[in-house]
Amino acid sequence: MERERKIITAILFLLLLLWLGFSFHRDPRFAGSAFGGLLGISATLFMLVPLAYSICKRFDPIKNSVTTRLPLTRLLSWHIYASLMGSALAILHSGHRFNSWLGILLTAFMLLSVLSGYVCRYFFIYVSREQKEHELVLVKSREAYALLGDTNGTSPIQIDVSSLAQIVEVMADSQYVVEVYDSLKRKLHLWLSVHIWLSVIFYLLLILHIVAGIQFGLRWFS
Repeated sequence: MERERKIITAILFLLLLLWLGFSFHRDPRFAGSAFGGLLGISATLFMLVPLAYSICKRFDPIKNSVTTRLPLTRLLSWHIYASLMGSALAILHSGHRFNSWLGILLTAFMLLSVLSGYVCRYFFIYVSREQKEHELVLVKSREAYALLGDTNGTSPIQIDVSSLAQIVEVMADSQYVVEVYDSLKRKLHLWLSVHIWLSVIFYLLLILHIVAGIQFGLRWFS
C-alpha cells in the first residue's frame, strides 16, 4: 500500500506539472492534429475505465459476478491509475490551450475529481490506520486498568494510585483521539460524495466536449 501511494503521488505530481505547462507552452492547433486527436481518443478510453469500478461497487449483481474473478481492490487500483493516465493524456491533447469555457471547465473538473479522489483514498487509509492503533492502545489500557484495580481476587494487587492515574490519562487521550478520527471518517464519507459529483459533472462535460468535437469535424469536412 505504501509503495502504491508513492507511485500515485509521483504520477499526480507529474500531472500537475503538465497542467502548469500552459504558462510557457501553448499550441492552439495541436488538439486538432492527428497526433493530438489520437491522444484525445486515448484519454477518453482511459477515462472510461474508472466507470467499471463505480458500476461494480454500486450494483450488487454486477459486483458479485465480477468479484469472483477480480477483487474489488484491484478494480480500485485500475480506477486510480486509469484516471491519472487519462488526465495526463487529456492535458497533452489540449496543447495547453484553454481558451473555450468548455475546455476550461472540463480541465478544472477533471483535476478536481482526481485530487478529491486522492484525498478520499489515502487520507481515509491514514485515518483508519491511526484510529485502529489508538483503539488497540485503548483496549490495552482498559485491560491494565482492570488488572491493576482488581483487589477481589485470591491474590490481591496493591493499588498504585499514580499508575492508575497514568492509565486513566492514556485511556482518556486514546478515547478522544478515536472519537476525533471517527468524526474525520464521517466527514470523508461526505467528501466521497463530493468526489462522485465532481466526477459526474466531469463526465457530462466530457460528453459535451466529444459532441462539440464531432460537430466541428463534420463542419470541417463539409
